[in-house]
Amino acid sequence: CEAGGIEAVVSGMGSHLGVSGVQEQGCGALMNITAGNKENQNLMCEAGGIEAVVAGMGAHPGEPRVQKQGCQALSHAASGNEVNRVRICEAGGIEAIVAG
Repeated sequence: CEAGGIEAVVSGMGSHLGVSGVQEQGCGALMNITAGNKENQNLMCEAGGIEAVVAGMGAHPGEPRVQKQGCQALSHAASGNEVNRVRICEAGGIEAIVAG
């Protein structure tokens, strides 16, 4: 994502935290971008994507689509990436998953 796609998604999620559709689509985009791509996993972490996903999930606990996409985004970010696993825990990701 050399063109700044991850940063754009994270920014949009932050600017529209109260809009469940933006959170759902943002989580979905981050999920797809990080699937099997260690470089993009790292970029997502550096851009604050993990925190954005956790915030989106926290803002919409009653929205199953946000929860599903958020869980998948965190799963893809964590896959084979110990740094992201730690970051997810530190960002409250486990609590967000359990609460959703």
